[in-house]
Amino acid sequence: MSTVIANNTISFGAIKGYCTCFFMSTNVFHPGIDTATLNITGFTDVGTGNLRYAHTNNYVAVDDYIGLPNDGNYGKTYADLNATSSAEQLCFTENNSASDSVMSCAFGGELA
Repeated sequence: MSTVIANNTISFGAIKGYCTCFFMSTNVFHPGIDTATLNITGFTDVGTGNLRYAHTNNYVAVDDYIGLPNDGNYGKTYADLNATSSAEQLCFTENNSASDSVMSCAFGGELA
């Protein structure tokens, strides 16, 4: 008799979206939106240091997915997951002022 110990399907536990490199100062994905992103259809420059990603495929629930942000400001960045169809990333300098930086973010969770 065999027993299933773990379930490792694409629907659970994998990265479901990412942006590898977005230059806030010029509003450009590098090397391009087709190769620099997965499950991201576009962006909105909300303000200095504030980028909103639009997800191609929505997540099941706001509290059911995570964002893993990164930028060039020594970790002073965070992801605000306030909707199943979009997420915002905010970046700050060492003195806590908003900064147009080079941003990247990965998203994980269950897709709708």
